[in-house]
Amino acid sequence: MSCITVGYTATATGQDALNLGIALASGLDVPLTVVMVEPRDDVFGASDRHDAGYESIIHSQMQTWLDDALAEVPEGIEAEGRIVGARSDAEGILQAAHEAKEKYGAATSIIVVGSRSGGLLRRMVIGSTARELLHSADLPVALAPTGYRRREPITRITAMFGPRPGAVDVVQVAARIARHRGLPLRLASLLTRETEASLDARVDTMVGELRHEPGVSVDVGIGDTLNDAVRQLSWDPDEILLLGSARIAAGGHLFLGRTAHHIVKHTPVPVVVIPAGGAS
Repeated sequence: MSCITVGYTATATGQDALNLGIALASGLDVPLTVVMVEPRDDVFGASDRHDAGYESIIHSQMQTWLDDALAEVPEGIEAEGRIVGARSDAEGILQAAHEAKEKYGAATSIIVVGSRSGGLLRRMVIGSTARELLHSADLPVALAPTGYRRREPITRITAMFGPRPGAVDVVQVAARIARHRGLPLRLASLLTRETEASLDARVDTMVGELRHEPGVSVDVGIGDTLNDAVRQLSWDPDEILLLGSARIAAGGHLFLGRTAHHIVKHTPVPVVVIPAGGAS
């Protein structure tokens, strides 16, 4: 069992995250926690804001926003709202995700955040909160594209695999999720023209016999550049993409490498990044 923790703000970015959280939870017995982070100054950052009246007003407004967000969650999805105090949004969201994981006795808690506003529709612009989580969190992080409005259940899972050892983790995790959800699984790889000759060896090493299972397909994007290769892949509107962490990531933690960052920026569907060693 898993649970889902949505990092919410009363903005378009927060709405994107909420929509993705609902989509991930739809049709499954998966609890959803919607979290807002209340800024907390450290001892040396105290200011005139620290009077009870001001803090009460801020907390009350955040509770109203949170109640409005929870009212959007469809019936059939168990949902709760929380306001947590933290020095940063990323810190508060990660704390809440761990607490939800413990509360529900879940194997993991997937963190969901939105892209920074101002990006192209259905593309990713990684903001400060997402960047901090994608380079340090010890739980999977899902990133919603700008303007993500879909709430229907996920219809397909794509796992991106490359030549790095960590790609095996991504393939194994994706296969496990696809089997659990009863969804088709696409195993995708990107090649530039100069590395096209390595395709067969890469598929044999990373995919093996999995490609022969029912509902599993293999797709390859080939282009002059990595961006061209990404554009060669087609996408279902309700699918998600799984990516692994860079090889320099500490065990059990995320680190979004340069190649993965390129893929994230040019992918029109939600992306879930899993920690290093995520298959264990």
